[in-house]
Amino acid sequence: MFHSKTFPIIELSWFLRERTLFLRLLLLRFLALSLPLIGVSTCASQDDVTEIVARIWTDKQNRQVSATFKAKLGDLVKVEKYNGEMASFPYESLVEGDQRYVDAVVRQFGLAPGARTWSDTNGQNFRGSFVTLDKSEIVFVLLDEERRMNIETLFVTSQDVEFILDELNKSVPRNRTSIRYRVWSYRDANNNELKSIGQYKTLSGEKVVLNQVDGVHMIPLSRLKDSDLDYIVGLDPNTRGIVSQFQTQQTSDGASSSKKSGSSSKSPEIGAVWWVSLGLIFLLMLVLISVKYVYESGAPEFDDDF
Repeated sequence: MFHSKTFPIIELSWFLRERTLFLRLLLLRFLALSLPLIGVSTCASQDDVTEIVARIWTDKQNRQVSATFKAKLGDLVKVEKYNGEMASFPYESLVEGDQRYVDAVVRQFGLAPGARTWSDTNGQNFRGSFVTLDKSEIVFVLLDEERRMNIETLFVTSQDVEFILDELNKSVPRNRTSIRYRVWSYRDANNNELKSIGQYKTLSGEKVVLNQVDGVHMIPLSRLKDSDLDYIVGLDPNTRGIVSQFQTQQTSDGASSSKKSGSSSKSPEIGAVWWVSLGLIFLLMLVLISVKYVYESGAPEFDDDF
């Protein structure tokens, strides 16, 4: 038999030991239930892709590359590196995290985000994705050929240009919807007509600064068309003093060119009068020669033996 004084002590230690064991079992049970939930939420956050940006890709051989997802064509995943080069690798060669990312992008944006059939003004079609703007050019990625292609905005059909504008203007904040991406027309140093897609930013001296996808494009005001100059003044009336100088200059240039064209148009008239006068002189000479010939043929002939 246990002594009456030691029994409470033994009972208390048993209770503490059992309670500790119970707490441990409860903690293990809590962790067992929580870890799957944590894992699900982590996967959900990884799979919740709202924007396609550059990331580190890793294959199962632990080789890595920094690139942006472009398309999943069959079993191949196509990405674009920072320098514009395209790369492809099998979907199964990627680590599980990258495979989940590809699956999420495909669910959210499709197999080839932004890829469509484009056309140029010569009737040529090509399949690819719009990438960025480069001054007067539009940059595309040709998925089948795995390379970039630059095309002058002037040579892209108006329907495709409107599509690009719509896509770009979707990202314009609501409080700046008045300053949207648009097409600007101008001439280069060789007086060739060009077009550029951009968003008005500011004036820098005598140049307009246009925001583009990955940079800016600066165009001298003297090379812009009047419609673009009017647009700048409409957005920022404070620029009227600077812009109006170039509008006046364009007007005076047009007047001087019209004078030149008027003076040059007189040259053909002078030339015509000269040719008519020369013709009359030649005709008069023919008449005189003919009269002389008729006169001499009608004169009597004298016999030398008379």
